[in-house]
Amino acid sequence: SGSMSKKKKDWKTEKERLLQLDREDRRKEYRKGFTQLDDIPTWREENRCSNPSCIASKQSFATAILKTLILK
Repeated sequence: SGSMSKKKKDWKTEKERLLQLDREDRRKEYRKGFTQLDDIPTWREENRCSNPSCIASKQSFATAILKTLILK
């Protein structure tokens, strides 16, 4: 039980430390780096979407959001 309390405290301490970092320092903490949203091509740009009415831009945006969430 004492170990569990220590882990909870360590997690809160680490969270507070990370919240104090600026964007550049926070990015240095990422395990696999990060990708700028502008650097992620749409499906249309990658020729995956041949139908002009497809939702390539929205799918690319969703992919970027998922990648961001996975990295955090």
